[in-house]
Amino acid sequence: MFEYMKLEIRRVLRDRRYLIFSIGFPLGFYLMYTRAVSATDTVDHMPWATFYMVSMATFGAIGAALQSGGTRVATERANGWIKQLRATPLPPRGYLVAKGGAAMAVAFPSVFLIALAGRLFNHVSLSAASWVEMVGLVWLCALPFAVLGVLLGYLFTVDSAQAGTTLTLFALAIFGGMWWPFQLMPRAMRYIGEATPSYHFANIGWRIVSGDAPRVSDLAVVALYAIVLGAITMWKYRSDSSWRSA
Repeated sequence: MFEYMKLEIRRVLRDRRYLIFSIGFPLGFYLMYTRAVSATDTVDHMPWATFYMVSMATFGAIGAALQSGGTRVATERANGWIKQLRATPLPPRGYLVAKGGAAMAVAFPSVFLIALAGRLFNHVSLSAASWVEMVGLVWLCALPFAVLGVLLGYLFTVDSAQAGTTLTLFALAIFGGMWWPFQLMPRAMRYIGEATPSYHFANIGWRIVSGDAPRVSDLAVVALYAIVLGAITMWKYRSDSSWRSA
């Protein structure tokens, strides 16, 4: 299982879409918008550069997790790769663990590099403990999105997976308050956003950089989504005809 996970990580890291969507876009947007907005502007008493650093770190983590799953899994279903895996000792659960683990591994560089950019280019000042807590928790809490990425590969065909994954990514980012402050969104959008895992995911990071402890409710929502999405993904995987028919 771990050998297969390492193979998956190498495959994703060689994918240009991963570099563009998971690192290039969020890092570019972070540097551009923190230059366009006054350094004295604040959001919930946080400097704009600090607030937006967390926003783009979470956006990058979600993008990496989804991109490493959706299209790739849909392609593997279509080209018979999953059927070939059935002939190996790798169990169905091992396949899902390897996919999820690979997605988590490739999500880390995006979080780390955007945090590094915040420190080097925008002089974001946090204690060492807060840096470690922010990067660590943002990375760990990307788990439900890693599972969601695999699930999208079973919900979409190979032709629609890229569009479906991208739309899911931007919908989660918009309703999660990553593109503009959640407080400035219309009330209807805020109601929808509060039901998404992306808002609670980002709020964990925002609270850390503002000097507050993460809310138990945010952590619970993220964990609940991981469990529910994991159960649905396992069910879809076991019932998928591309696995059952050899």
